Amino acid sequence: LDPVDMPCTMAPLASSQRAAWLLLAALLTASPVTVAGVVQPFDCAKYGSTAIQTTSDGTAVAVKALVLGTGGTYDTLFQIKFSDYPGMTDFDAVAISPIDSKAYCNVLVDGNSYIARFDENGLEYVATASATFNAGAFDLDGNFYVSSSTSCIVSTRVRCKVASYTNVHLFAGYSTTAGDLPTSPSSGFVPANPGSDINIVKRDLNDGKGTLTWLVGIDS
Repeated sequence: LDPVDMPCTMAPLASSQRAAWLLLAALLTASPVTVAGVVQPFDCAKYGSTAIQTTSDGTAVAVKALVLGTGGTYDTLFQIKFSDYPGMTDFDAVAISPIDSKAYCNVLVDGNSYIARFDENGLEYVATASATFNAGAFDLDGNFYVSSSTSCIVSTRVRCKVASYTNVHLFAGYSTTAGDLPTSPSSGFVPANPGSDINIVKRDLNDGKGTLTWLVGIDS
């Protein structure tokens, strides 16, 4: 509504009129966030089960699948354009959850970092993040681990930031970054640079410490 058209003085309102004005005020001041909840599981039947890679040219991210027998050629499956999400400038740390089979990632919007899930039709935001992460992986329990090769402390040894999201498949999805997104969990540091890709394994290394969760990094 144009505020110029609103009267400066009003006669007393009937209860039904007062309720209508209160409802209108609530709608005008409500958060622009709407629950999306439309992202679908990654379609392996459609896209195959070969290695998946994402690349970005600064304007869009391309989701690609390895073409076997070609020596490393990838076919583009679909793209997500940054222009469809105002303020988005980065998209990385992609992994598929073993619980809901949906693809998750880390995105940068207006200089702020978020965890999101996506498919060929679009993207929805699920949580804030404490840093910009460039690698992501799930463990078999569905916990989403993200790591950064740039958010590091360099002193006597390199220590780089990692974070993990428990039960991320239960997080609601939102169409914008405004509003009440879950905050980032407490993050920590690993005593090394995890590199450009990671994997999560639970293994007993027979060192007397029992079964532990290990982050395995791949540098390139």
